[in-house]
Amino acid sequence: MVVLPSGCTAQTERAGAEVPELWRAQIDQVLATDDPDVTVEHRAILEDYAVSDAEYQGLRQELSDCLTDHGIEHTMDPAGGGLETADLPGDAEGSQTMELSTACMDGTTGPVESIYLGMRENPEGLGQGEALRRCLDDADATEYAGVSEDELERLITTAELKPTTAEAQLCTMDPFGSQGVSLDVARQVLDQEQREVVDE
Repeated sequence: MVVLPSGCTAQTERAGAEVPELWRAQIDQVLATDDPDVTVEHRAILEDYAVSDAEYQGLRQELSDCLTDHGIEHTMDPAGGGLETADLPGDAEGSQTMELSTACMDGTTGPVESIYLGMRENPEGLGQGEALRRCLDDADATEYAGVSEDELERLITTAELKPTTAEAQLCTMDPFGSQGVSLDVARQVLDQEQREVVDE
């Protein structure tokens, strides 16, 4: 059992209070879990309610080292998140590679990665409805004009949101503009979805 100085709790609470509710709640959930995949290192990184670039890159290096130790060839997106692995020799169905890769991810980047990437993309902690409303307004998209953030959230959650314009489709695919999705790609996806509806 580790006894922390009394000032640590207050300091952690103050740090958490400055973080948007979306991220504070997610970090609280990780810190409160007894899941064995949440390591001491994960908790140490998250206890100040922030993940630095250096902390994240350190975990990514640990992931890469773990995969290498198992003989798994891999490439990683320098920007974070992306990971491609080659199946181990003789692992025809890729099940062994998947099992080892998953174990490496659980023990390294684990729950920290999604929080880090999410906070980087959405530092304000906007909900889905808020993010979509802002994107639509910034794009001067008239579709869903006047629809509240709460209603947009409901439509997203219930899969009832059915964009009919490329601008609205783009906002549903990349509301923060961080994924590099172009309007042309959004238009292609919309056309494909509309063709599938007609075919049904």
